[in-house]
Amino acid sequence: FPVTIEVKITDDYEIKVEDADTITLQRKGVPNNSLAAFMGSNSFSFRLAGIDAPETAHENRAAQPFAEQSKQLLQSLMSKGQLEIVVDPENITYGRQVATLFSGGKNLNLELIRQGAASYLPYKGKGQQQMYDQKAYAAAHKYASEANRGMWAEPYFQVYADMMRRTGQSITFNTLVNAQDTAKN
Repeated sequence: FPVTIEVKITDDYEIKVEDADTITLQRKGVPNNSLAAFMGSNSFSFRLAGIDAPETAHENRAAQPFAEQSKQLLQSLMSKGQLEIVVDPENITYGRQVATLFSGGKNLNLELIRQGAASYLPYKGKGQQQMYDQKAYAAAHKYASEANRGMWAEPYFQVYADMMRRTGQSITFNTLVNAQDTAKN
């Protein structure tokens, strides 16, 4: 696994869930902790590692099926214990640090896959190691999709799963909302 930074998320932060794979932490008051010093900001955006969740409504486009349920599940899971985030400081995607989120010691990224609220997204940048157990994520994805759990019960995602099986490629849900990008892929 790559070198990571682990940070307990305290009441000093307001947490905003954009969708089930993106969270933003907003530091209340003046940044004065190690994460703020490292990041140079009091607002931090994180892309949850190894997952892709249905897109919520934004940028003048409608939400994908199951997006709000996935978001609500993440919010619920986050309330179950002490939040901790593990960040790979070398991995940044679209301005977001890549991270794994834990609540009460439970890996929420993996739990979202297992409950069918997110898909496993096996992506890494050039020369980067994954910060999660790829086999566990792949097994959770297979379990949820074959059992039609969560989003996998939706025809929209059943077609997506069939596309993945037939092509051997995974396409991000963000790409799916753009017909031209989907056709290219």
